[in-house]
Amino acid sequence: WGDGTTSPAAVSGEINGEGDVVSAQHTYDATGVYEIKLTMTDDPYLSTVVKSYKYVVIYDPSAGFVTGGGSIDSPAGSYVPDPELTGKATFGFISKFIKNGKELELDGSTTFEFHAADFRFTSTEYDVNFLVVKENKQENWGKAIYRGVGHLTCDEITINCDPDKAYGFMLTAQDIDTVDMFRIQIWDGDQATGLIYDNKMGAAPNDMDAGTMINEGSMIIQTNSK
Repeated sequence: WGDGTTSPAAVSGEINGEGDVVSAQHTYDATGVYEIKLTMTDDPYLSTVVKSYKYVVIYDPSAGFVTGGGSIDSPAGSYVPDPELTGKATFGFISKFIKNGKELELDGSTTFEFHAADFRFTSTEYDVNFLVVKENKQENWGKAIYRGVGHLTCDEITINCDPDKAYGFMLTAQDIDTVDMFRIQIWDGDQATGLIYDNKMGAAPNDMDAGTMINEGSMIIQTNSK
């Protein structure tokens, strides 16, 4: 389930490699972005297949937040070390303010993976002073942008990822009626000169209208007043 717990399941009615998997339920104890994995073992030969689902986002709807999960088609030019690479990119994120005593903290997690480059980003810390949420109930849209730092793992042929280095990122989400848009910028050092990935290259870094239409998944943006 991505939180350190597992549940057993069995394949019923299997004939020549096809069958139905018994469903399972799970309750999460904390908000976050979780990667679910299904492990299938063939008895008696004991061959194992692992399938991954990215990502399940668990959020608390009692406060203002931005959350989403799904995939985009990463356009050419997005991945700076190899601009010709295109293909599917998956993401999951949640960002919200929480109270710690009398102080507000920005909490959540963000993951992003561009498969063609074997490029994966995982957030480690959010900028507490940077979560902008806008909402228009009459026009049925919401927009949010936030930033922080995190770690990279990637194909060292195209870029040398230092697992101990903190890389900056900024995420923009749009929940616009029937169309949801996503953008993530990831950089090393300086946002202007050290860009590694940006799926809306050329747009202003703080442009809340910039993004790529998602293929799967959804966005939810909610203000505290809603």
